[in-house]
Amino acid sequence: MQGPLHHLLEENRGQVKLVYIHVAFSPRSAQAAEIGECAYRQGKFWAYKDRVFENQRAWGRAEDWRQRLLAYGKEVGLDMAALGRCLRTGVGKGALQEDVRATDAHRVEFTPTIIMDDGRRFVGSDLDALRGALAGAVSLRGAR
Repeated sequence: MQGPLHHLLEENRGQVKLVYIHVAFSPRSAQAAEIGECAYRQGKFWAYKDRVFENQRAWGRAEDWRQRLLAYGKEVGLDMAALGRCLRTGVGKGALQEDVRATDAHRVEFTPTIIMDDGRRFVGSDLDALRGALAGAVSLRGAR
């Protein structure tokens, strides 16, 4: 994982936990999520997700979006034969269906949505607000 969220997690290492839940608002994002699940099984989830998010505008508009999503897998070093087998077995679809139920239960309508264990929600990328909330949550836990 890269970027500002990664830095926040590093700042709070051992005190916070990130649980990633796929959100599939379109067939394109569903396919990206399925490949992400297969990448997870190869130990390359974050590398794949980082590449997908870095290039979201490109594949999100491209006619060859499926090929691009697969190419990102190759770029991060996925075993493409194993990826093909994983996609054919539907492992990623099953995981995605579980995540869709979770996003429905939490009423997730935008990405990113960050839900803290006390119910506070952050939508978008205001990491300064999230940093403050994490600091408050960590200090509350320390006081318990």
